[in-house]
Amino acid sequence: MPRLTYDPRFGLTVVVPARYDERRIEALVADNLGWVDRARGRLGPQRAIDPERDGPLPRKLSLRAIEAEWAVRYAPSGRRVRVEVTGRRELTVRGVSAGVPQHAQQALADWLSVQARRSFEPALAELAGLLEVQERLRAVHIRVQRSRWGSCSARGNVSLNRNLLFLPESLARLVLVHEACHLKELNHSPRFWALLHAHEPDAAALRRELRDAWRYVPAWAEPAAP
Repeated sequence: MPRLTYDPRFGLTVVVPARYDERRIEALVADNLGWVDRARGRLGPQRAIDPERDGPLPRKLSLRAIEAEWAVRYAPSGRRVRVEVTGRRELTVRGVSAGVPQHAQQALADWLSVQARRSFEPALAELAGLLEVQERLRAVHIRVQRSRWGSCSARGNVSLNRNLLFLPESLARLVLVHEACHLKELNHSPRFWALLHAHEPDAAALRRELRDAWRYVPAWAEPAAP
């Protein structure tokens, strides 16, 4: 059976069986325009593209979670593609393949993962101490995911999305508080929500904002669409 999905980042996707008559796709979309409009209204419009931020070779990194903006330059010198700090809030991607988007993007992604760990790991440990559950925090993993900003396992392993760096500080902190609370209440029971709101009184409003937080993440830094 054909299937329609809508994602604000990637727009409308039409999934059809291998032998589906492609000439019927246009009619399929036309017959479901009402559903598409409702999904677009519910999930929000597609993001406006900023070439400086969203281009395949970004010229700036706006890391709102840590209130830092970095200019990015590219220099084809050296064999290994790497990121260097070459000035105050300036990065240079060096290497003979620095101008190749996928190579530069991977180098920047690796650099971002390091920054995410340096910023979020101590912040999460501090929150765990505040909640008196520091002994339950076993490890912090930095990942990049399409659908989750963070998660916590029963063993005390917390995973945080590297792209939290691009979110406003208040939204990134909400995710950290949420996962720290899970170290104490590994559920979404009334006790969990009471604990979350005790440590983040604006949690309800921030959770609504978090639904559209994808718009802060530059296109090149997002995981590939399925």
